[in-house]
Amino acid sequence: MHLKKVYAFGQTKVYENKNALPRAFFVQNIIIENLPQAQMHDLFNEQLSLRKTAIIDGYDPKNTLSFSSGSAAISTYGPSRVTIKTDNSGEGFLVLTDMFYPTWHASICDSEGQNCQGTMIYRTDFAFRGVRIPRGQHSVVFRDSLF
Repeated sequence: MHLKKVYAFGQTKVYENKNALPRAFFVQNIIIENLPQAQMHDLFNEQLSLRKTAIIDGYDPKNTLSFSSGSAAISTYGPSRVTIKTDNSGEGFLVLTDMFYPTWHASICDSEGQNCQGTMIYRTDFAFRGVRIPRGQHSVVFRDSLF
């Protein structure tokens, strides 16, 4: 069973989902699907591991489709800014399981948070955000332009 009871009080019970994805993680493969119906079909495909493969909208098929794994740790998290420290041995694709919305922008900075360059955010797994990350250690900054 992938649910573990962590709290109970009266009729109220709280469970931890052991199969839940982390908030930020790298995938090794992507599938390009530009039609919402096809994206939803892939999301419910039990043969597809969303921990290893992301479904991307608007990605140029001439670019890399397979990536190296890496580590991702959220260092700051706020309503209009998220910073993630990454370390990967080759080009990576980072998934942030926050909602995709067009007012959000992303920059890839060096490990100290300096020398930032804007990068494209891809709609990932129908509702989330994804970005390509170059090899090495970086700070990835997501910011909402409305604030």
